[in-house]
Amino acid sequence: MNIALLHYHTKKGGVTTVISQQISILKDIHSCMLITGDTAGYEPGIDVSVIPEVGYSDHNGAVNGNAVISPKETAEKIVKAIRGKWPDGDCILHVHNPLLKKNVKFLQIISELRKAPLSLFFQIHDFAEEGRPQVYYYSEDYPSNIHYGVINSRDHAVLLKAGLCGDGLHLLPNMVTNLPATAPKPEKEKDYILYPVRAIRRKNIGEILLLSLFVPKGKKIVVTLPPASRQSNPYFFEWKKTAESLELPVILGLNGKHDFAETLGRTCLALTTSIKEGFGFTFLEPWTTGIEVRGRYIDAVCPDFEKAGLDMARFYRAIKIPNEFFDAAEFKARWNTALDRWAKPYNRIFSEKEREAGFSLITDGGKTDFAHLDEKAQTEVIQSAARDMGVLKKLITANPWLYSYLRMPSDPGMISKNSQVIERTFGIEAYRESLLKLYEKVRVPVEHRVDKEILLEEFLKIENFSFLGLAYV
Repeated sequence: MNIALLHYHTKKGGVTTVISQQISILKDIHSCMLITGDTAGYEPGIDVSVIPEVGYSDHNGAVNGNAVISPKETAEKIVKAIRGKWPDGDCILHVHNPLLKKNVKFLQIISELRKAPLSLFFQIHDFAEEGRPQVYYYSEDYPSNIHYGVINSRDHAVLLKAGLCGDGLHLLPNMVTNLPATAPKPEKEKDYILYPVRAIRRKNIGEILLLSLFVPKGKKIVVTLPPASRQSNPYFFEWKKTAESLELPVILGLNGKHDFAETLGRTCLALTTSIKEGFGFTFLEPWTTGIEVRGRYIDAVCPDFEKAGLDMARFYRAIKIPNEFFDAAEFKARWNTALDRWAKPYNRIFSEKEREAGFSLITDGGKTDFAHLDEKAQTEVIQSAARDMGVLKKLITANPWLYSYLRMPSDPGMISKNSQVIERTFGIEAYRESLLKLYEKVRVPVEHRVDKEILLEEFLKIENFSFLGLAYV
Protein backbone atom coordinates (compact mmCIF):
# COMPACT_ATOMS: atom_id res chain seq x y z
CA MET A 1 0.00 0.00 0.00
CA ASN A 2 1.30 3.48 -0.91
CA ILE A 3 0.39 6.26 1.52
CA ALA A 4 1.14 9.98 1.24
CA LEU A 5 0.44 12.23 4.23
CA LEU A 6 -0.33 15.88 3.47
CA HIS A 7 -0.46 18.86 5.84
CA TYR A 8 0.15 22.60 5.64
CA HIS A 9 3.23 22.34 7.87
CA THR A 10 4.96 20.20 10.48
CA LYS A 11 5.47 22.85 13.13
CA LYS A 12 5.21 21.69 16.72
CA GLY A 13 1.62 21.02 17.71
CA GLY A 14 -1.14 18.46 18.05
CA VAL A 15 -1.58 17.64 14.35
CA THR A 16 2.15 17.23 13.82
CA THR A 17 2.25 14.86 16.79
CA VAL A 18 -0.49 12.75 15.18
CA ILE A 19 1.32 12.75 11.83
CA SER A 20 4.53 11.68 13.56
CA GLN A 21 2.72 8.82 15.29
CA GLN A 22 1.16 7.69 12.01
CA ILE A 23 4.54 7.73 10.28
CA SER A 24 6.10 5.68 13.08
CA ILE A 25 3.44 3.01 12.50
CA LEU A 26 3.40 3.07 8.71
CA LYS A 27 7.03 3.34 7.68
CA ASP A 28 7.92 -0.26 8.55
CA ILE A 29 4.74 -1.71 7.02
CA HIS A 30 3.94 0.29 3.89
CA SER A 31 5.64 2.65 1.48
CA CYS A 32 4.88 6.18 2.60
CA MET A 33 5.91 9.80 2.14
CA LEU A 34 5.13 13.22 3.61
CA ILE A 35 4.06 16.25 1.57
CA THR A 36 4.12 19.57 3.42
CA GLY A 37 4.47 23.29 2.94
CA ASP A 38 7.10 23.63 5.66
CA THR A 39 9.07 20.94 7.49
CA ALA A 40 10.04 23.38 10.28
CA GLY A 41 13.09 21.22 10.96
CA TYR A 42 11.03 18.07 11.44
CA GLU A 43 12.76 14.87 10.27
CA PRO A 44 10.18 12.09 9.91
CA GLY A 45 12.50 9.34 8.71
CA ILE A 46 10.63 8.95 5.39
CA ASP A 47 10.74 10.73 2.03
CA VAL A 48 9.55 14.34 2.29
CA SER A 49 8.42 16.65 -0.48
CA VAL A 50 8.27 20.33 0.47
CA ILE A 51 5.77 22.24 -1.67
CA PRO A 52 5.50 25.76 -0.22
CA GLU A 53 2.22 26.45 -2.01
CA VAL A 54 0.34 24.08 0.34
CA GLY A 55 1.42 26.09 3.39
CA TYR A 56 -0.50 28.83 5.20
CA SER A 57 -1.35 31.64 2.78
CA ASP A 58 -2.48 35.25 2.92
CA HIS A 59 -5.97 36.20 1.73
CA ASN A 60 -4.77 36.29 -1.89
CA GLY A 61 -3.23 32.83 -1.75
CA ALA A 62 0.42 33.89 -1.50
CA VAL A 63 2.66 31.87 0.82
CA ASN A 64 5.51 33.72 2.55
CA GLY A 65 5.14 36.61 0.12
CA ASN A 66 5.88 34.47 -2.93
CA ALA A 67 4.03 34.84 -6.21
CA VAL A 68 0.61 33.18 -6.29
CA ILE A 69 0.41 30.15 -8.54
CA SER A 70 -2.77 28.44 -9.66
CA PRO A 71 -4.33 25.54 -7.73
CA LYS A 72 -3.82 23.45 -10.89
CA GLU A 73 -0.06 24.07 -10.81
CA THR A 74 0.13 23.24 -7.09
CA ALA A 75 -1.81 20.02 -7.65
CA GLU A 76 0.54 19.13 -10.47
CA LYS A 77 3.50 19.58 -8.10
CA ILE A 78 1.86 17.23 -5.59
CA VAL A 79 1.14 14.61 -8.25
CA LYS A 80 4.70 14.94 -9.58
CA ALA A 81 6.07 14.33 -6.07
CA ILE A 82 3.86 11.25 -5.69
CA ARG A 83 4.83 9.87 -9.10
CA GLY A 84 8.48 10.48 -8.30
CA LYS A 85 8.10 7.88 -5.55
CA TRP A 86 5.41 5.70 -7.13
CA PRO A 87 5.53 5.99 -10.95
CA ASP A 88 1.92 4.91 -11.51
CA GLY A 89 0.78 7.60 -9.04
CA ASP A 90 -1.54 5.21 -7.23
CA CYS A 91 -1.73 5.94 -3.51
CA ILE A 92 -3.90 6.92 -0.59
CA LEU A 93 -3.54 10.66 0.02
CA HIS A 94 -4.22 11.24 3.73
CA VAL A 95 -4.94 14.97 4.17
CA HIS A 96 -4.93 16.50 7.65
CA ASN A 97 -7.35 19.33 8.57
CA PRO A 98 -8.31 20.38 5.03
CA LEU A 99 -11.55 22.07 6.11
CA LEU A 100 -9.74 24.93 7.87
CA LYS A 101 -9.10 27.78 5.44
CA LYS A 102 -5.45 28.17 6.38
CA ASN A 103 -4.65 28.27 2.68
CA VAL A 104 -7.32 30.05 0.65
CA LYS A 105 -6.60 27.88 -2.41
CA PHE A 106 -6.61 24.55 -0.61
CA LEU A 107 -10.05 23.24 -1.57
CA GLN A 108 -9.36 24.24 -5.17
CA ILE A 109 -6.09 22.30 -5.00
CA ILE A 110 -8.02 19.29 -3.70
CA SER A 111 -10.48 19.66 -6.57
CA GLU A 112 -7.61 19.42 -9.04
CA LEU A 113 -6.09 16.44 -7.22
CA ARG A 114 -9.32 14.50 -7.69
CA LYS A 115 -8.43 14.16 -11.37
CA ALA A 116 -5.43 11.98 -10.42
CA PRO A 117 -5.60 8.25 -9.53
CA LEU A 118 -5.64 8.93 -5.81
CA SER A 119 -7.78 7.62 -2.95
CA LEU A 120 -8.44 10.69 -0.81
CA PHE A 121 -8.95 10.61 2.96
CA PHE A 122 -9.67 13.75 5.01
CA GLN A 123 -8.81 13.57 8.71
CA ILE A 124 -10.66 16.34 10.55
CA HIS A 125 -9.09 17.46 13.82
CA ASP A 126 -10.87 20.84 14.09
CA PHE A 127 -13.95 22.52 12.63
CA ALA A 128 -14.02 26.15 11.55
CA GLU A 129 -17.73 26.11 12.47
CA GLU A 130 -16.75 25.71 16.12
CA GLY A 131 -15.81 29.32 16.83
CA ARG A 132 -13.14 29.90 14.16
CA PRO A 133 -14.83 32.13 11.56
CA GLN A 134 -11.49 33.48 10.33
CA VAL A 135 -10.74 30.10 8.72
CA TYR A 136 -14.26 29.24 7.53
CA TYR A 137 -15.00 28.61 3.85
CA TYR A 138 -18.00 30.91 3.35
CA SER A 139 -18.45 30.46 -0.38
CA GLU A 140 -17.10 26.98 -1.14
CA ASP A 141 -18.71 23.61 -0.52
CA TYR A 142 -16.73 20.90 1.20
CA PRO A 143 -15.60 18.15 -1.20
CA SER A 144 -18.16 15.40 -1.79
CA ASN A 145 -17.67 11.66 -2.34
CA ILE A 146 -14.51 11.60 -0.22
CA HIS A 147 -13.81 9.52 2.89
CA TYR A 148 -13.77 11.61 6.06
CA GLY A 149 -12.37 10.73 9.49
CA VAL A 150 -12.85 12.32 12.93
CA ILE A 151 -11.28 11.84 16.35
CA ASN A 152 -14.36 11.69 18.59
CA SER A 153 -17.92 10.35 18.51
CA ARG A 154 -19.49 13.80 18.90
CA ASP A 155 -17.96 14.93 15.59
CA HIS A 156 -18.90 11.61 13.99
CA ALA A 157 -22.56 12.11 14.96
CA VAL A 158 -22.55 15.73 13.73
CA LEU A 159 -21.18 14.78 10.29
CA LEU A 160 -23.66 11.92 9.96
CA LYS A 161 -26.43 14.41 10.65
CA ALA A 162 -24.90 16.76 8.06
CA GLY A 163 -25.19 14.15 5.33
CA LEU A 164 -22.18 11.85 5.35
CA CYS A 165 -22.83 8.11 5.17
CA GLY A 166 -21.49 5.53 7.60
CA ASP A 167 -19.37 3.80 4.95
CA GLY A 168 -17.49 7.00 4.19
CA LEU A 169 -17.14 8.44 7.70
CA HIS A 170 -14.63 6.89 10.07
CA LEU A 171 -13.89 7.29 13.78
CA LEU A 172 -10.13 7.29 14.44
CA PRO A 173 -9.36 8.32 18.04
CA ASN A 174 -5.82 9.57 18.59
CA MET A 175 -3.05 7.36 19.87
CA VAL A 176 -1.93 7.84 23.47
CA THR A 177 1.74 7.28 24.24
CA ASN A 178 3.04 6.72 27.75
CA LEU A 179 4.42 9.70 29.61
CA PRO A 180 8.02 9.46 30.86
CA ALA A 181 8.58 7.06 33.75
CA THR A 182 9.33 8.85 37.01
CA ALA A 183 11.73 7.99 39.80
CA PRO A 184 9.84 6.99 42.98
CA LYS A 185 9.54 9.82 45.51
CA PRO A 186 8.14 9.86 49.04
CA GLU A 187 4.58 11.20 49.16
CA LYS A 188 5.72 14.21 51.21
CA GLU A 189 7.89 15.31 48.28
CA LYS A 190 5.03 15.13 45.78
CA ASP A 191 3.82 18.70 46.08
CA TYR A 192 2.43 19.30 42.56
CA ILE A 193 -1.16 19.01 41.39
CA LEU A 194 -0.37 19.18 37.69
CA TYR A 195 -2.32 20.63 34.78
CA PRO A 196 0.01 19.66 31.88
CA VAL A 197 -1.16 22.11 29.20
CA ARG A 198 -0.53 25.47 27.60
CA ALA A 199 -2.59 28.07 29.45
CA ILE A 200 -4.77 29.12 26.52
CA ARG A 201 -8.26 30.51 27.09
CA ARG A 202 -10.33 27.33 26.61
CA LYS A 203 -8.27 25.57 29.29
CA ASN A 204 -10.31 27.58 31.83
CA ILE A 205 -7.40 28.82 33.95
CA GLY A 206 -9.67 30.79 36.28
CA GLU A 207 -11.09 27.52 37.57
CA ILE A 208 -7.57 26.48 38.57
CA LEU A 209 -7.38 29.57 40.78
CA LEU A 210 -10.78 28.78 42.29
CA LEU A 211 -9.79 25.18 43.02
CA SER A 212 -6.52 26.38 44.57
CA LEU A 213 -8.61 27.71 47.49
CA PHE A 214 -9.12 24.05 48.45
CA VAL A 215 -5.57 22.74 47.93
CA PRO A 216 -4.14 20.77 50.88
CA LYS A 217 -1.42 22.53 52.84
CA GLY A 218 2.01 22.11 51.26
CA LYS A 219 0.65 21.46 47.77
CA LYS A 220 0.34 23.78 44.79
CA ILE A 221 -1.41 23.62 41.41
CA VAL A 222 1.01 23.87 38.50
CA VAL A 223 0.10 24.72 34.90
CA THR A 224 3.12 23.67 32.88
CA LEU A 225 3.29 26.12 29.98
CA PRO A 226 2.30 29.71 29.16
CA PRO A 227 0.32 30.30 25.96
CA ALA A 228 2.16 30.59 22.67
CA SER A 229 -0.54 32.72 21.04
CA ARG A 230 -1.04 36.48 21.09
CA GLN A 231 -4.77 36.01 21.69
CA SER A 232 -4.36 34.11 24.96
CA ASN A 233 -1.57 36.21 26.48
CA PRO A 234 -3.73 39.01 27.99
CA TYR A 235 -5.88 36.51 29.90
CA PHE A 236 -2.85 34.56 31.08
CA PHE A 237 -1.05 37.59 32.49
CA GLU A 238 -4.21 38.82 34.24
CA TRP A 239 -4.58 35.42 35.91
CA LYS A 240 -0.94 35.55 37.00
CA LYS A 241 -1.53 38.97 38.57
CA THR A 242 -4.67 37.73 40.35
CA ALA A 243 -2.92 34.62 41.69
CA GLU A 244 0.01 36.68 42.97
CA SER A 245 -2.13 39.40 44.54
CA LEU A 246 -4.20 36.81 46.43
CA GLU A 247 -1.09 34.70 47.26
CA LEU A 248 -2.74 31.56 45.87
CA PRO A 249 -0.84 28.24 45.78
CA VAL A 250 -0.63 28.31 41.97
CA ILE A 251 2.27 28.31 39.49
CA LEU A 252 1.22 29.43 36.01
CA GLY A 253 3.99 28.35 33.69
CA LEU A 254 7.12 26.61 34.91
CA ASN A 255 10.29 28.58 34.30
CA GLY A 256 12.56 27.86 31.37
CA LYS A 257 13.55 24.35 30.36
CA HIS A 258 11.94 22.36 33.15
CA ASP A 259 12.51 18.62 33.09
CA PHE A 260 9.08 17.09 32.47
CA ALA A 261 10.03 13.73 33.99
CA GLU A 262 11.20 15.51 37.13
CA THR A 263 7.96 17.53 37.20
CA LEU A 264 5.95 14.30 36.96
CA GLY A 265 8.02 12.89 39.81
CA ARG A 266 6.79 15.73 42.03
CA THR A 267 3.16 15.22 40.95
CA CYS A 268 0.61 13.64 43.29
CA LEU A 269 -2.43 14.32 41.10
CA ALA A 270 -3.26 15.57 37.59
CA LEU A 271 -6.05 18.03 36.96
CA THR A 272 -7.99 19.35 33.96
CA THR A 273 -10.47 22.22 33.91
CA SER A 274 -10.71 22.60 30.13
CA ILE A 275 -14.13 23.36 28.63
CA LYS A 276 -13.36 22.35 25.05
CA GLU A 277 -11.22 19.59 23.53
CA GLY A 278 -10.97 17.85 20.17
CA PHE A 279 -9.61 14.66 21.69
CA GLY A 280 -8.47 15.25 25.27
CA PHE A 281 -4.97 13.89 25.88
CA THR A 282 -4.89 15.45 29.35
CA PHE A 283 -7.71 13.13 30.43
CA LEU A 284 -5.62 10.07 29.50
CA GLU A 285 -1.85 10.55 29.49
CA PRO A 286 -1.14 10.97 33.24
CA TRP A 287 -2.71 7.58 34.05
CA THR A 288 0.04 5.92 31.97
CA THR A 289 2.68 6.97 34.48
CA GLY A 290 0.65 6.14 37.59
CA ILE A 291 -0.93 9.54 38.23
CA GLU A 292 -4.66 9.86 38.85
CA VAL A 293 -6.56 12.46 36.82
CA ARG A 294 -9.51 14.51 38.10
CA GLY A 295 -11.35 17.57 36.85
CA ARG A 296 -14.12 18.85 34.64
CA TYR A 297 -16.10 16.38 32.53
CA ILE A 298 -16.58 17.43 28.87
CA ASP A 299 -19.58 16.05 27.01
CA ALA A 300 -17.82 16.24 23.63
CA VAL A 301 -15.06 13.75 24.49
CA CYS A 302 -15.56 12.04 27.85
CA PRO A 303 -18.34 9.65 26.75
CA ASP A 304 -15.83 8.02 24.37
CA PHE A 305 -13.47 7.39 27.29
CA GLU A 306 -16.24 5.97 29.47
CA LYS A 307 -17.42 3.73 26.64
CA ALA A 308 -13.88 2.37 26.42
CA GLY A 309 -14.06 1.51 30.15
CA LEU A 310 -12.31 4.49 31.78
CA ASP A 311 -13.48 5.15 35.35
CA MET A 312 -14.37 8.86 35.48
CA ALA A 313 -16.31 8.80 38.76
CA ARG A 314 -14.13 11.55 40.22
CA PHE A 315 -14.84 14.08 37.46
CA TYR A 316 -17.35 16.87 38.04
CA ARG A 317 -19.77 18.48 35.58
CA ALA A 318 -20.19 21.91 37.19
CA ILE A 319 -19.09 24.23 39.98
CA LYS A 320 -22.26 26.08 40.92
CA ILE A 321 -21.73 29.76 41.71
CA PRO A 322 -24.52 31.71 43.48
CA ASN A 323 -25.34 34.62 41.18
CA GLU A 324 -24.89 37.18 43.96
CA PHE A 325 -21.14 36.45 43.88
CA PHE A 326 -20.74 38.46 40.63
CA ASP A 327 -22.46 41.40 38.94
CA ALA A 328 -25.15 39.43 37.11
CA ALA A 329 -26.57 42.40 35.18
CA GLU A 330 -23.18 43.39 33.75
CA PHE A 331 -22.40 39.74 33.04
CA LYS A 332 -25.62 39.38 31.06
CA ALA A 333 -24.76 42.42 28.94
CA ARG A 334 -21.30 41.03 28.18
CA TRP A 335 -22.82 37.61 27.45
CA ASN A 336 -25.14 39.09 24.81
CA THR A 337 -22.30 41.02 23.19
CA ALA A 338 -20.05 37.95 23.10
CA LEU A 339 -22.89 35.79 21.76
CA ASP A 340 -23.17 38.10 18.75
CA ARG A 341 -19.43 38.04 18.30
CA TRP A 342 -19.57 34.23 18.22
CA ALA A 343 -22.50 33.82 15.84
CA LYS A 344 -22.68 36.89 13.59
CA PRO A 345 -19.58 36.05 11.52
CA TYR A 346 -21.55 33.02 10.31
CA ASN A 347 -24.65 35.18 9.65
CA ARG A 348 -26.47 33.62 12.60
CA ILE A 349 -28.68 36.06 14.53
CA PHE A 350 -30.40 34.96 17.73
CA SER A 351 -33.86 36.34 18.56
CA GLU A 352 -34.62 37.97 21.90
CA LYS A 353 -36.61 34.89 22.88
CA GLU A 354 -33.65 32.60 22.06
CA ARG A 355 -31.30 34.83 24.04
CA GLU A 356 -33.51 34.85 27.12
CA ALA A 357 -33.92 31.07 26.96
CA GLY A 358 -30.16 30.59 26.46
CA PHE A 359 -29.21 32.87 29.34
CA SER A 360 -31.81 31.30 31.64
CA LEU A 361 -30.36 27.89 30.81
CA ILE A 362 -26.97 28.77 32.30
CA THR A 363 -28.22 30.88 35.26
CA ASP A 364 -31.09 28.57 36.24
CA GLY A 365 -32.04 28.40 39.93
CA GLY A 366 -29.96 31.39 40.94
CA LYS A 367 -26.65 29.63 40.24
CA THR A 368 -24.27 29.60 37.25
CA ASP A 369 -21.62 27.05 36.44
CA PHE A 370 -18.22 28.71 36.88
CA ALA A 371 -17.15 27.66 33.36
CA HIS A 372 -20.02 29.67 31.82
CA LEU A 373 -18.67 32.90 33.33
CA ASP A 374 -16.24 35.19 31.55
CA GLU A 375 -12.89 36.12 33.10
CA LYS A 376 -14.24 39.31 34.71
CA ALA A 377 -17.04 37.47 36.52
CA GLN A 378 -14.71 34.59 37.41
CA THR A 379 -12.26 37.06 38.93
CA GLU A 380 -15.04 38.64 41.01
CA VAL A 381 -15.93 35.20 42.38
CA ILE A 382 -12.32 34.20 43.14
CA GLN A 383 -11.51 37.48 44.88
CA SER A 384 -14.66 37.33 47.01
CA ALA A 385 -14.10 33.68 48.00
CA ALA A 386 -10.41 34.28 48.78
CA ARG A 387 -11.07 37.32 50.96
CA ASP A 388 -14.39 36.50 52.63
CA MET A 389 -14.85 33.29 54.64
CA GLY A 390 -18.63 33.75 54.46
CA VAL A 391 -18.52 33.62 50.64
CA LEU A 392 -16.26 30.58 50.76
CA LYS A 393 -18.68 28.76 53.06
CA LYS A 394 -21.61 29.55 50.76
CA LEU A 395 -19.57 28.21 47.83
CA ILE A 396 -19.03 24.93 49.71
CA THR A 397 -22.72 24.78 50.62
CA ALA A 398 -23.57 25.06 46.90
CA ASN A 399 -20.93 22.39 46.07
CA PRO A 400 -20.54 20.08 49.11
CA TRP A 401 -17.97 17.89 47.31
CA LEU A 402 -15.62 20.80 46.68
CA TYR A 403 -13.87 21.06 50.07
CA SER A 404 -12.50 17.51 50.00
CA TYR A 405 -12.08 17.16 46.23
CA LEU A 406 -8.31 17.69 46.09
CA ARG A 407 -7.74 16.10 49.50
CA MET A 408 -8.96 12.60 48.57
CA PRO A 409 -6.05 10.15 48.28
CA SER A 410 -5.45 8.63 44.88
CA ASP A 411 -7.02 5.25 44.18
CA PRO A 412 -4.34 2.70 43.12
CA GLY A 413 -7.01 0.32 41.80
CA MET A 414 -8.52 3.03 39.60
CA ILE A 415 -5.07 4.02 38.32
CA SER A 416 -4.24 0.41 37.41
CA LYS A 417 -7.59 -0.16 35.71
CA ASN A 418 -7.54 3.08 33.73
CA SER A 419 -3.95 2.67 32.55
CA GLN A 420 -4.86 -0.78 31.21
CA VAL A 421 -7.94 0.63 29.44
CA ILE A 422 -5.82 3.33 27.81
CA GLU A 423 -3.19 0.87 26.61
CA ARG A 424 -5.84 -1.52 25.27
CA THR A 425 -8.00 1.11 23.54
CA PHE A 426 -5.68 4.00 22.67
CA GLY A 427 -2.22 2.37 22.66
CA ILE A 428 -0.04 1.79 19.61
CA GLU A 429 -1.33 -1.71 18.79
CA ALA A 430 -4.97 -0.60 18.82
CA TYR A 431 -4.13 2.48 16.77
CA ARG A 432 -2.15 0.50 14.20
CA GLU A 433 -5.04 -1.90 13.69
CA SER A 434 -7.60 0.93 13.35
CA LEU A 435 -5.45 2.94 10.93
CA LEU A 436 -4.69 0.03 8.62
CA LYS A 437 -8.33 -1.12 8.54
CA LEU A 438 -9.36 2.43 7.72
CA TYR A 439 -6.97 2.60 4.75
CA GLU A 440 -8.54 -0.55 3.31
CA LYS A 441 -11.98 1.10 3.52
CA VAL A 442 -10.75 4.34 1.94
CA ARG A 443 -10.08 2.49 -1.33
CA VAL A 444 -13.83 1.85 -1.75
CA PRO A 445 -15.68 4.71 -3.55
CA VAL A 446 -18.47 6.50 -1.65
CA GLU A 447 -21.22 8.91 -2.62
CA HIS A 448 -22.12 11.56 -0.04
CA ARG A 449 -21.74 15.24 0.73
CA VAL A 450 -21.61 17.58 3.72
CA ASP A 451 -24.56 19.95 4.10
CA LYS A 452 -22.73 22.99 5.47
CA GLU A 453 -25.92 24.63 6.75
CA ILE A 454 -26.75 21.62 8.91
CA LEU A 455 -23.14 21.53 10.13
CA LEU A 456 -23.37 25.19 11.17
CA GLU A 457 -26.71 24.62 12.88
CA GLU A 458 -25.24 21.77 14.92
CA PHE A 459 -22.26 23.77 16.14
CA LEU A 460 -24.03 27.12 16.54
CA LYS A 461 -26.68 25.97 18.97
CA ILE A 462 -26.97 28.60 21.68
CA GLU A 463 -26.31 26.00 24.39
CA ASN A 464 -22.87 25.45 22.84
CA PHE A 465 -21.82 29.06 23.39
CA SER A 466 -19.10 29.78 25.93
CA PHE A 467 -16.99 32.86 26.57
CA LEU A 468 -13.95 30.66 27.10
CA GLY A 469 -14.49 28.94 23.76
CA LEU A 470 -13.77 32.21 21.95
CA ALA A 471 -10.14 31.99 20.93
CA TYR A 472 -9.86 35.62 19.90
CA VAL A 473 -9.79 38.73 22.09
